[in-house]
Amino acid sequence: MVADFAENHEKDGETIPVYKELEDGRIMLRVKQKTFEYKGEKILPQPLFFDAKGKRIESGVPNIYGGSKLVVGVEAVPFATQETVRENGKRVTVTSFGVTMRPKAVQIVELGTMGGASADSFGFESHEDGFDAGSQSFADYAEEDKQDAAEDDF
Repeated sequence: MVADFAENHEKDGETIPVYKELEDGRIMLRVKQKTFEYKGEKILPQPLFFDAKGKRIESGVPNIYGGSKLVVGVEAVPFATQETVRENGKRVTVTSFGVTMRPKAVQIVELGTMGGASADSFGFESHEDGFDAGSQSFADYAEEDKQDAAEDDF
């Protein structure tokens, strides 16, 4: 039914992809987990965690920072929402369909460190003929900017 709706109503709504295929063949997947209430207490379900060898991490799950390489097992949860909108002066009910990816298990293949992000982890590559920061610090650049500004003053 959802596929039928999508085929026949492509132009009625916006399609937001659940994943993005990267140039190197990897897939970036949008996942999220919602809290639920149980006996008056809000609970955030936690996925199971495994190390690179497949051993379950029972306690002490490390902080996962940028640059980490993960394998994520997800549960695809379909949903439908309805809202009433005004279109050409008339009230129209619009139904939207989608799928949410909820993380169920995470395997930590490589663990990034806090502040340990590198140009590679952001997908940057080297440009040999471009700007080279060398050994100058931020303070050096700030001082140069001050001097340049003072010279530009009339």
